[in-house]
Amino acid sequence: MRVKLLQKIYKTLRFHRNSMATFTQVINPLSGQNEWSVQNDDYDYQMELTCTGFGDMLHDKERNQKYFAALRSTIARMHSDGREVHVLDIGTGTGILSMMALSAGADTVTACEAFMPMANCAERISRQTDLVIKCVW
Repeated sequence: MRVKLLQKIYKTLRFHRNSMATFTQVINPLSGQNEWSVQNDDYDYQMELTCTGFGDMLHDKERNQKYFAALRSTIARMHSDGREVHVLDIGTGTGILSMMALSAGADTVTACEAFMPMANCAERISRQTDLVIKCVW
């Protein structure tokens, strides 16, 4: 296995002498083991950061269920008191919590995200649903 990896690295470096190869760590989905992957200059580092930084939260079912339950409860209570609900989602990431707030009945949601790849992602996801969030960056 290591011999194949070294051969792949050698071939990548040999054929791309004028570019800079970068190693990234990936998890083999079959074995669950960490492996190294060689990336060239055109590798999208921002997407790598996006996937690693936000992927864990998106796939945390228990966390997301608890946030959604809390949003539904709080928004319902505020509406029963006759109050409007305006949500500010700072660091929205993909916009999942903003969309949960809208689904739970929030009157307005403003999503803020400083990391442009994630802000763009949140807007794209929002456009593909019936829940339109206002993204600010």
